[in-house]
Amino acid sequence: MFKSFTAILILGGVLGMACPAFGQTGDPCKDGIQTSALQTTNIGYNKAELVCNVTADGYYFRIRESGTATWQEYATLDGGPGASININTLDQGTPYEWQVLVGIGDLTPGGKNCLSPYSALKTFTTYTCNPPIGGLQV
Repeated sequence: MFKSFTAILILGGVLGMACPAFGQTGDPCKDGIQTSALQTTNIGYNKAELVCNVTADGYYFRIRESGTATWQEYATLDGGPGASININTLDQGTPYEWQVLVGIGDLTPGGKNCLSPYSALKTFTTYTCNPPIGGLQV
């Protein structure tokens, strides 16, 4: 289905590349990423999985506490029909917002490529405690 990876914090930036004018209707570089292609799963008290179901050659996720200015950025250059990141350093009971952009083409420095604009914001809130296992209700 899609590749999953443990995120690596990116302190530098490769996000300044311009998007050449190529693509077709439905191309995320030209038309952006549809919110319906994004999901937040496996939410816990300090973790969540951010999922992007868009075919691309690289994925650049960013997440922050809702209402704050500082983003944490994560990237993978593993291409595929989609990607996800697992973050397990979140604060309990806290609202978060995240976005993703995708890269298509040669994503090495100087390569011919296209980066989509960032997606619309997706939001979620971490739990105040871990959810019950196997639907067990207390």
